[in-house]
Amino acid sequence: FPTIPLDFVKNLKAAAGVTVNDLLVFAVSQAIHDYCKAQDDPVLASKRGSSLSCRALLPVAFPRSPESISDLAGALRNLWCMVSCDIGVGFEDVVERLEYVRSRTQELKAKPRAYM
Repeated sequence: FPTIPLDFVKNLKAAAGVTVNDLLVFAVSQAIHDYCKAQDDPVLASKRGSSLSCRALLPVAFPRSPESISDLAGALRNLWCMVSCDIGVGFEDVVERLEYVRSRTQELKAKPRAYM
């Protein structure tokens, strides 16, 4: 696979008003959409927009307390979980798909308890 310079990704992020993670989720969604379209997938053909649900598990890190960071054994442990997020495979328009992905990730960040 060709590499993409991080500066290019950061410029895209800034222009679209999204995060780098939103762009990564969007890229996966676009790849799945394009694959399903190339395979003449009947589900993709029959459902559009948010009526087609395709979920991905996204890793989310938990913040650490100052006490856990000061403990050397605790500082080396990762505290994270996986959350389920719809990635908008059903959207034909790429701008709509990116906006949908951003709205879903923002919704997860705003909830006190994300969907696990």
